[in-house]
Amino acid sequence: MSKRKCMWCGGEATIELRYARLLLCDDCFKKYFIKRIAKTVEEYRMVREGERIGVFYDGSKPSIALLDALPQALPRHEVHAIMIDMGLPYYTIEARTPLEEIAKERGVEIHVYSLPDQRGYSIEDFRGTKYWPRICSTCALLKRYYSSYVAKQTGLDVLATPHTLDDAVELLLTLLVDGKLEELASFTPVQEPEFPNQVRRVKPLIKTYEWEVEKYIEVSGLDTPGECPLREGARSAWRKEVLARFEEHEPAFLRKMYRSLTKKLSPVLRERYERPRPVPCRICGGPSTTGICGRCVREIYLRDRKKLDIKIG
Repeated sequence: MSKRKCMWCGGEATIELRYARLLLCDDCFKKYFIKRIAKTVEEYRMVREGERIGVFYDGSKPSIALLDALPQALPRHEVHAIMIDMGLPYYTIEARTPLEEIAKERGVEIHVYSLPDQRGYSIEDFRGTKYWPRICSTCALLKRYYSSYVAKQTGLDVLATPHTLDDAVELLLTLLVDGKLEELASFTPVQEPEFPNQVRRVKPLIKTYEWEVEKYIEVSGLDTPGECPLREGARSAWRKEVLARFEEHEPAFLRKMYRSLTKKLSPVLRERYERPRPVPCRICGGPSTTGICGRCVREIYLRDRKKLDIKIG
């Protein structure tokens, strides 16, 4: 039986992209992965000429792949890495290894913000509180705030987050099921800053599958830490597993779902539903919908509940 050939270079094909009806070898797949990031950035005008970019890094496979690929996709831009240390010592040490290796290889400057050192608490301090059952949500909220804070303090213009196509479809369907139509209507791969303490947030992997991220890491020989110890049982994880089964039986299912939700449904919803305009938090000045932002609400609660010396504001 003859070997399948790479449709770009004619060498031996090792990877099949069923949704694109494309066969590629390892080297051509890496080029394909990097080129798509560049095209996604250009399509959505995520980055302007001369802007400095921060990549949010959390040790996840998408963040590892994005940190390695983005400097290659946008060689004319200065790229930095931002990591928020949530106070999980073992995982933080594991996650630092690939971060430092990639930073050295790609000429990326690293910025680490430590929650225990800078704020006086760790994500583990939420254990036993009302926030613990959905700790991933609280962790994401805190990372979102502090990654923007570090990006702004560092003088960066853009913060690139490692959200994949799988993440986007899972989020959009969750918003639809939960009836959060205002948020569904306002979803976009590019979020412009609404307050002076924010930077533009972009999603360069929005058209990339998670399995492609894993394959890029594999063929690039990149190290990865283990899974976050708090992630087990997260709702988003098993929902994405269900979506992956649809994709397995119907190639391009996620791509079609994403297009339908963002190109067909969202415009209709925007005509009827308007996202509430955020107001400044009375404590920190960041965006909020109630006058006190979610970050300050949680830190005040944790300070009072656990009697911790947390710096508020």
